[in-house]
Amino acid sequence: MTRRGVGRPPDLLTPGEWRRRHMPGRPGKIIGDPELRAFVDANLPTMTLAALAAACRAKFGPARAPGYTSVWRYWSWWVKPTLPPLGQDRR
Repeated sequence: MTRRGVGRPPDLLTPGEWRRRHMPGRPGKIIGDPELRAFVDANLPTMTLAALAAACRAKFGPARAPGYTSVWRYWSWWVKPTLPPLGQDRR
């Protein structure tokens, strides 16, 4: 399984299951927390990544909330590959 083009993230995998599927690193906070993931999925289309990270900190507290980079990584690995291309191919 490759990390790009997967579509949606795997459903709440444990760290052991994550490694068995040959996923890089360990599962991020967003993938491992169903409430946090639902909040991010609901607000990602309408907020900037920085605003979403700040909203997560306000709602879930600094220990549980993902940072800007984690939100960006979630978007770029799992959401961006499912979006239609913008305009023409710029090669």
